[in-house]
Amino acid sequence: MLGKLIPAVAIAALAFAVPACASVTLSFTGGTSLASGPSGNMLSFSNGGVAVQASAWSNNGSALESAWLADRPLGLGVADSSDPAHGALSEPSIDTQGQADLILLVFDQAVNLQSAALTPIHVGGSPSSNAATIGYGTSNGLFTAGTPAAITPSSAIWSTLSANQFSAAGNPAAPFSVPMAPSTYYGNIWTISGDPAFSHVRFQLSSITVNASAVPEPSTWGLYVLGFLGTGVSMRRRNSRHRGLSQLI
Repeated sequence: MLGKLIPAVAIAALAFAVPACASVTLSFTGGTSLASGPSGNMLSFSNGGVAVQASAWSNNGSALESAWLADRPLGLGVADSSDPAHGALSEPSIDTQGQADLILLVFDQAVNLQSAALTPIHVGGSPSSNAATIGYGTSNGLFTAGTPAAITPSSAIWSTLSANQFSAAGNPAAPFSVPMAPSTYYGNIWTISGDPAFSHVRFQLSSITVNASAVPEPSTWGLYVLGFLGTGVSMRRRNSRHRGLSQLI
């Protein structure tokens, strides 16, 4: 009975131990923060075992500078130093007017950015585009629970993000879901900015959907060990029986 039980346990253990990829959506809507505030703030979000820390940045034409990340009802927007006092017609957004804005996303693990809901923000009745430029890279030590690591404008990660950029065509139809990276692109750091090739780019980041490669937990590694041990015991008993029959013949 024991000889039959071990292989069964081994097969079950190996089946449950195989890590799987999981698609996770993180929503940024429903915020009630002020339209503007001090630059350099960071907001944290998590869902389905994936955590991300978001911050706002802006390119003033010659250098990067930190900006204010606004958490608004429709999603995350950026208020940079060139923006006027924010009123009803100037909702903070990721745009290419004046300074080029971007949102930096630092994850607690490597992910593939599958899609994002980029809600156009219309100003003065003019239609806005949600065409985006996406960058990605990998750097250790930037995601720190409690006190996130400071990222400076001179950090080497910006060069990596600039070298790994691609365009994401906009989608004017609600819910404004825009396909993002090919499935082979993985990184723990991503940027989302407006595509400068299009005019009137202005949107807020409402949500993102990522594909995270699951890493086996310690208990899962125990299942791996149990599975391999059980398979080994089963094979040894089978070989032993085979040798016994050979000797009898």
